[in-house]
Amino acid sequence: MRQLSELLFERKVNSPTISSGTLTLNLATGRYFKVTLDANVTTLTFSNVPSGVDCTVDLKLVQDATGSRTFAWPASVKWANGYIPTVTATASNYDIFTLHTDDGGTTWSGFIGGQRFV
Repeated sequence: MRQLSELLFERKVNSPTISSGTLTLNLATGRYFKVTLDANVTTLTFSNVPSGVDCTVDLKLVQDATGSRTFAWPASVKWANGYIPTVTATASNYDIFTLHTDDGGTTWSGFIGGQRFV
C-alpha cells in the first residue's frame, strides 16, 4: 500500500521557470508541473528521472497575459501517429499533457490531457 506522503509528493504543484528558452522538469521535486509560458520554450529537459520504474508526469502549460508563446517538444517525446501537438496561443489559456516513461527517461510517450479556454 502506498504511503500518503508518496501520493502527496506526486500531486505537489511544482512551478519551474523558463531560463533562456530552457525548461527543466526536476522529477526529484514531484510529478505535477504547472508552467507559466512567459517566454518561448526551445528546450525541454528532464532531470532526476527514476530508473527501473514506471514514471508518469503531468504538465500544465499556461500562456501568460501576452500569449503566443511557443513550446518545442524534444525528440525523446513520442506522440501517437507522429502528431506533435502545439500549445494554445491565446493569452491566459492552458493545455495539459501527460508524459510517460518506463526506461529512465530515454523515451517518453506523450498524451494530450485537454485544453482550457478562458
